[in-house]
Amino acid sequence: MDVSDPDGRDSWFTQNHWQALSIGVAVAAGVSGYYYQHQRTQAIANCKVKDVDFSCKTVVITGANTGIGFAAAEQFAELGAKVVLACRDPVKGHQAVERIKARNQNAQVVAEVLDVSNLESIQRFSAKMDRCHVLVNNAGALYEAKEMLSSGIEKTFMTNYVGPWYLTRLMLPTLAKTSVEDQCETKVLVVGSRLEKSSELKSTFATDGESAVRAIFKGPTGVYRSLAAYANSKLGNMLMSYELARRLDLVRSATSSDFTLSSTWRELIYYDPLKTTNAAAAISASVAKKPTTVKGLFAKPPPSTADPYDSSFNAPLSASSISFPYITVNALTPGMVATDISRDVHKTWLGFFMRPIVALTWKHPTEGGSEIVYAASQTGVSGRYFGEHKEVESSAHAKDPVLAKALWKVTESVVHHVLTHAEQVAELREDSNDD
Repeated sequence: MDVSDPDGRDSWFTQNHWQALSIGVAVAAGVSGYYYQHQRTQAIANCKVKDVDFSCKTVVITGANTGIGFAAAEQFAELGAKVVLACRDPVKGHQAVERIKARNQNAQVVAEVLDVSNLESIQRFSAKMDRCHVLVNNAGALYEAKEMLSSGIEKTFMTNYVGPWYLTRLMLPTLAKTSVEDQCETKVLVVGSRLEKSSELKSTFATDGESAVRAIFKGPTGVYRSLAAYANSKLGNMLMSYELARRLDLVRSATSSDFTLSSTWRELIYYDPLKTTNAAAAISASVAKKPTTVKGLFAKPPPSTADPYDSSFNAPLSASSISFPYITVNALTPGMVATDISRDVHKTWLGFFMRPIVALTWKHPTEGGSEIVYAASQTGVSGRYFGEHKEVESSAHAKDPVLAKALWKVTESVVHHVLTHAEQVAELREDSNDD
């Protein structure tokens, strides 16, 4: 004991002082935590899009068994839509449907199997879809370790970009058919990310051109970094969104009711490197029978034939004459959302320390899902980028028409090669079985 305090009074006072201080800090933390949780609960409740009717609309959402995809599916169902949950795991898809129906007995939700990292799975899924008003390319992943698929494409890039690109191409006939039959706008939504701004492709393309685009299908250059791979795939999403919007706009005629017969339109809408389709004839016949009238939330006049990278592309539309099919394409960023997209990263020591920070500072999945619903509620616009329930700016590289066209061209070539090779392998297997 200190000789200057023979009775131990200072030690007693110090001990009780620290106890009181600890209790005070604990109480303050509890009150602050309660207030924060109350504010977060209010923010989550107020974020949902209201007063929008999606009745009689079919919404297809990839990766909808969890995260913002599930949250968006639940919100679309609340607004009256029939929602197709496109999920890789049929068991998880069924469980997601049951969770939604448990909260909303009137929900029209079904689950279908779709693995966006597998081109054959995408073909099977798209063949089942006979109606679609909104296609939401939401499924995505962030992998800690590099993995090359049998297609020769790096898994992150395949899952986040190539798969959604191919799915969208195969769903265009269904979107066009639905637009003609219901005389309304149909929509493609691409879930992007602000991380697209950090993609290495913007610099490598400037020096290496198309070879840089081809290289990105193999993953980031040098040592594999999961965030770099994710950023590359998200820039791909943005480039796809702007490029498809541009191509649809350029082949659309605001005055001709038989524009579906044009070779350019047929080439864009009815794309498949391994098969042909006579769907164009059926849609053209529907166009001739249907009057071009405006009705409902989704019906808006088509945009002009201006290039989307020109300022006139996003000018307000004038309702002079309307032609269908009318398909719009937009992208959105949900922001930083606490989901399990990076489930592999969460297993690492970095993920262990990041989890509490993510839980406290990132958005709730409901908030992220509302960004999807908000973008889907916007009508008569194409080639836009949404976030925080408003239109936002993407990076300049995401709007680069030269880079976008190069990526589109290479993607078509790569997908054609993968599917052709798969067909050849299948034929060899059949021949060997016959022997």
